[in-house]
Amino acid sequence: MRTPSEKQSLEQKAAELRSTPMPSAPLVDALNTLTLELVPVDLLHALATAQEARSLARLLKYQKGTITSLARLSWIHLQIGEFDLALREAQEAQFFAEQIDDYVLILQAQQTLVHAYQQARDVKKAEAGWQKMLSLAQAHNDKAREADYWLNFGLLYLDLRDYRRALELTKRAKELFMKLNDSHLAMALNNIAFALTNLGCSDEALTLAEDALARCDPGWTVWRAEFLHTLGVIRLNREEYDLARAGLDESLALSLAPGGRKHLAARVLMDIAKLELAHNDTARAFTALERAHIFGGEAQSHTLQAEAQYAISALYMLAHAWDQADYYHDRYLGHKNRVAIGRIEKEMSLIRVAAEMDAQHPIWAQRGDQ
Repeated sequence: MRTPSEKQSLEQKAAELRSTPMPSAPLVDALNTLTLELVPVDLLHALATAQEARSLARLLKYQKGTITSLARLSWIHLQIGEFDLALREAQEAQFFAEQIDDYVLILQAQQTLVHAYQQARDVKKAEAGWQKMLSLAQAHNDKAREADYWLNFGLLYLDLRDYRRALELTKRAKELFMKLNDSHLAMALNNIAFALTNLGCSDEALTLAEDALARCDPGWTVWRAEFLHTLGVIRLNREEYDLARAGLDESLALSLAPGGRKHLAARVLMDIAKLELAHNDTARAFTALERAHIFGGEAQSHTLQAEAQYAISALYMLAHAWDQADYYHDRYLGHKNRVAIGRIEKEMSLIRVAAEMDAQHPIWAQRGDQ
């Protein structure tokens, strides 16, 4: 992960190349590299940069630059909810990457497709996708990518709350990151800690989570927010409430700062609600859950909104406020149904777009501008 000053240097390099009289392949390469660094911090800027790279690459008939920008665009469009467009770009990028036998670009396009499978909850396709990517990385002795894929494969099971499987896969990532002296070791340690605390192993989890935070550069605010959340959850499970509050409050502040992640803010607030209930402060628990629902909406996550509404309904049930409990339970069911509908829509998109792209293969094979 690059530091903010390194990102600024990439911006300056792209600006210098833009100032030359004619666009060039090095400018396309610089824009594609800059896009990759912008994705975690500014998706809209990343989108504009990738679109500029694609336009210039096609103008120059720079094949590798075009494929790279398509792979970048597919990932960005998936993140901002343009599901069908992301699928089309990823499959087009993968097709041409296979034509030039560039395994790195094949992997980049495949990664978007695997995450699309996960969004559609097609677990079998997602598992097969990760296995394919791991096999390709291993065949090229690409330890860095192999480690990254083990880490992300583990995240699939964290999301499914299969913590034992997540632990098994993430430990493989950890071993490789340690050998490589890679900064992503911190994320692997955090994810292992999160799985362990959910398996009831809070002592071991605490040691690993503190190590993860110690390894985290202060400028990596998104990571720091994640790690502080994990620490807060561990402290909450250990009934160390003052320490839990400190970690969760700092995580929330970072998540709500510019460049933060609203979906993490929603998750943190739901854990803050648990902390408030541990102190028998129901009013503050309600407030935290209502905020979680708001930020879940801003993150466009019906799943998070459903979890928040279910928790609010449960609190009203405990208070024997049946009308309010029913009201929020209905809202929970509404979000839950929207999640189910969204997954069905994505499953249909996978089928429809795959058929569309199959029909495009003969056209792409004859096209000479890639």
